[in-house]
Amino acid sequence: MRVLCIVPRGLHGRGGIERLFLYLNNSGAMSIDRDIEIRYFTSRGNRGALVWAVAFPFRIILFALILLFRKVDLVHMNLSKSASAYRKIVLFTLSRVFHKPVLVHYHSGNMRVLSDALDAQAIRYIFRNAEGVLLLGEFWRSKLTTAAGLEPGKTEVLWNAVPDFAQGIQIPRGRKQVLEIFFAGVIGQDKGVGILIEALSKLNEITPDWNCVLSGDGAIKFYEELASNKGISSKVTFTGWVPPERIHAFMASADVVVLPSRGEGLPLSLIEGACAGAALIATDVGAVRDVLVESVNGIIVDPEPLGIALALARLVNDRNELRRFQSGSRQVYLARFTVEEMAARLFCIYREIAQRVD
Repeated sequence: MRVLCIVPRGLHGRGGIERLFLYLNNSGAMSIDRDIEIRYFTSRGNRGALVWAVAFPFRIILFALILLFRKVDLVHMNLSKSASAYRKIVLFTLSRVFHKPVLVHYHSGNMRVLSDALDAQAIRYIFRNAEGVLLLGEFWRSKLTTAAGLEPGKTEVLWNAVPDFAQGIQIPRGRKQVLEIFFAGVIGQDKGVGILIEALSKLNEITPDWNCVLSGDGAIKFYEELASNKGISSKVTFTGWVPPERIHAFMASADVVVLPSRGEGLPLSLIEGACAGAALIATDVGAVRDVLVESVNGIIVDPEPLGIALALARLVNDRNELRRFQSGSRQVYLARFTVEEMAARLFCIYREIAQRVD
């Protein structure tokens, strides 16, 4: 069985979905089953909007040629909102022209799909006409099955996963005076970076025993200036975009991984934090509760600075709770989010769709 998997920026792109499939590919989990062969197709590349807009017609031609001249049994289409929806409606239509079944993997954390916007209409059209729809958690399955008019048997929950980069790590962490806080994601409003900087400013009024590292590209200069204005620039470090291995190193040394996001699918940064045995603090968005189990491995917070500051201060002051959360995170990861488990589940879904269309 040959599967053509559409990954927007390619396996070495800087988005979460690209990192997910890079992990799966590099782990070897996707090659364990020799009856299923995965090939990857880059739909837009890692360039800016103007470059991909110029290049996309050539990607369309290449996609059509692959469908025409290579054996493709299933198209695995990764789909998000906005421009992704417009690109994918073209590739979905081509897949239909060449009579290829499509499995749609929806990885956006935005509820815009329920609106009347054009991209939302395109997403719902793809959902309804694809052979299967992969969703990131029961939250998304319950929200989208009814709202998008999907047949219940068409949807499947597929959790994200990361390789176990923290085998042999000391869990819980050794006692440190300073709480090491880590954030990974796009540096911007959607991920709640402004809220986090405000929270860290309030935390500094409670205790000086913390440091925070933020990794990711985006509006770095703006938030560096905000941290400076709040008087905490000496305790906050922006690394810019870094490759996954450096993300993992930061995770392995962090006491807490924080994500005050305004919207999520199922965030890889929290799964990576759980793998590394870090306590988790995050807002209650998307399928966050699938990885952050309240009172087991972290704290759910409202998207406002004071609550986040108090949650962080709680872990500064109660190191027994911090250690308990760290141990709990590692257990949650091993039970739910290994790449082997995800690959096995994905291959079962591939086969179910193949049987359905035969």
